[in-house]
Amino acid sequence: MRKKLKKRLRAMANRINARSRIAIGQVFLLVGVLWLAVAMGLVPSERQAVLTGRAKICEAIAIYGSAFVERGDIADLDSSLRLVVARNPDIVSAALRRENGTVLIDVNNHVSRWGKDNGETFDSDIRVPILVGQKNWGAIEVRFKSTETGGG
Repeated sequence: MRKKLKKRLRAMANRINARSRIAIGQVFLLVGVLWLAVAMGLVPSERQAVLTGRAKICEAIAIYGSAFVERGDIADLDSSLRLVVARNPDIVSAALRRENGTVLIDVNNHVSRWGKDNGETFDSDIRVPILVGQKNWGAIEVRFKSTETGGG
């Protein structure tokens, strides 16, 4: 039975011409090189790009948030934060929290969602400090959709 199987495989291998064998070899070589590039970190990670974008959004929020807080304009910060959350589908909720823990702005029921582990990754919650001068005034907290559940 093994002899018959070997004979069949040889017959099938002989049917494939040299061009096809070379092409198949090149495909496997290309796949191997791509796997090596991914393993070495040469191929950009989609997840890392999402995290970088989130960091930039939070940095921008912190910059204008600090400006609003320095002017004492919490109402405008509230409306701006609500607009950012409404326009970005990856943001689940956001809040402005003083250093003492008092929540001044709560968008999309943020307080009940913040810090709760729903099986999501650690990168879902981002806390950005708000500085007035050189003093830590509080923070803007932003909860994103998990990167593992379609949040990027």
